Amino acid sequence: MHNGCQTPEPETPETKPSRSLGVAGSIAKIFVSSPLAPLLLIVLLAAGILGLISTPRASNPQISVPMIDIFGSSSD
Repeated sequence: MHNGCQTPEPETPETKPSRSLGVAGSIAKIFVSSPLAPLLLIVLLAAGILGLISTPRASNPQISVPMIDIFGSSSD
């Protein structure tokens, strides 16, 4: 017996309504389908670790903090 209710068809890439992904969506789509994305991730991670290691650090850095005192006069 058919009661008049229709089950919705599952959305496939062919039936999904097309809409603009924007710049970020387009870049994400390229990286999801690209086999170079994991390689790029490893290269950027290595560059970050190398930068962290090669940045000089001091235990007690001598920082000069400029200080200005502003005194205002109120004219009542």
